[in-house]
Amino acid sequence: MQHGTAGLFDNVIVPRSRFYSSPFGRLFDNLEPWVPDGVTDDERERTLDKFARDEMFEPVGAGFNFDNDKIPAGYTYLGQFIDHDITFDPTSSLMRHNDPNHIHNFRTPRLDLDSVYGGGPKVTPYLYDSQRVASDGTTGFFLIEANDADTPGRDLPRNSQGTALIGDPRNDENVIVAQIQLAFLRLHNRVLNNITDGHDANAIQANFNQAHRIVRWFYQYIVWHDYVKKIVVDTIHKDVLKRKGSRGPWDLNTRFYHWKQAPYMPVEFSVAAYRFGHSQVRPGYQMNFNLKVGVEKPIFVMNPAERLDDLRGGRRLPAEFTVQWDWFLKFATNPGGFPQNTRQIDTKLARSVFAIPDGAGGSNPLAALNLRRGWRMGLPSGPAVAKAMGEKALPVAGSQQALWYYILHEAEKLPGANKGKMLGRVGSHIVAEVFAGLLMGDSLSYFNIDPNWTPDTEAHLQLGQPENGQDWEFADLIKAAGMPITKDDI
Repeated sequence: MQHGTAGLFDNVIVPRSRFYSSPFGRLFDNLEPWVPDGVTDDERERTLDKFARDEMFEPVGAGFNFDNDKIPAGYTYLGQFIDHDITFDPTSSLMRHNDPNHIHNFRTPRLDLDSVYGGGPKVTPYLYDSQRVASDGTTGFFLIEANDADTPGRDLPRNSQGTALIGDPRNDENVIVAQIQLAFLRLHNRVLNNITDGHDANAIQANFNQAHRIVRWFYQYIVWHDYVKKIVVDTIHKDVLKRKGSRGPWDLNTRFYHWKQAPYMPVEFSVAAYRFGHSQVRPGYQMNFNLKVGVEKPIFVMNPAERLDDLRGGRRLPAEFTVQWDWFLKFATNPGGFPQNTRQIDTKLARSVFAIPDGAGGSNPLAALNLRRGWRMGLPSGPAVAKAMGEKALPVAGSQQALWYYILHEAEKLPGANKGKMLGRVGSHIVAEVFAGLLMGDSLSYFNIDPNWTPDTEAHLQLGQPENGQDWEFADLIKAAGMPITKDDI
């Protein structure tokens, strides 16, 4: 592993020309790159490493005062799942730190669930169930692990070595995001079952396409109306994507995110703003009632002797780590003290992610990696972006100017009850505009095809009432997928 001027982030270049067209790009191509203190690259790297080590981790024994009671813990990993759906630059993975010399988005920059569906049954047949076929030999059902001959499994499908057979291997990095991947597999199969019950079972391609559309649109609805709404300033969320009248088309009103041919992935989003989720990770998680209340398991344990006791993926799901979803999301069945919350959006990361596995038996310091990557990618400073937006810049100095850190700092400086509960205005503009642009830039999204669509208009989803009594949320998708919600489901 190399460091310094021949280091891991060398030659990672996103040109600044306005004529440049690529899956990656820049929102602020006219702003100068921010550079940390130091004369040589080695010195600058050491500056960032020391800053991350000294300033960016929760104190030992940090308690509930670091919690964000506005956002349940499950949303941290929905955010990770979404990230994997719209970007596949291998260096962005929580588990890997490689292939940095080419920045190419191997994902479509659309919220289309290609991380779940792959290329479809004909292109990626290993994802699909070859025992559930139509008369022409095709299938549209996902392969899902079974606990026994009669019971749908609680784990992802795996080969004999325990490797998950899924559209994106990153969705098996930890057991929580793996269970979200499983939820989408199960939701698709349930919807397809409901469709084929009333239609020609041999019209598998048409039935598959319909199920795919329903699941994709439900997901898009949750992303915008639930996830993004929870994390950005409300006025920005309402302004950037709004209706023309109560039944009219959606109107995109982005100030900074524009494209010529197709939406691209801005590095200010992928390398800085959207990495706010790293600060939401808890020190540990209570998984289900069978594991007992109060027993928390960390995402990663670096001690090899203790690794079977953490929540890393890449293995068959230990039964005791099955996610009991009313401990992670708001349901009518939530027992007292649940759901668990995310951590606040702030500059202090939980010590459970102080270092993360590098995929080769070693570890990497997460905060330092994020800071280094932002510098190597030539991101502008946080204050420069704030001024370009017409926002008042916070007083920061030195490494605090790094865009990722600045966005976290902005959130922790929000006044009153909003402190650490959502992104500030700079982070909100970037995140809201990119998501709105990806949705409106997709000609097949429900925002373009059927602007009045809502999940309850789809009979094949078999939804009841929203769990929160108002609008559809991630909890409703989990419920529709038939995932275990209460202790009686485990």
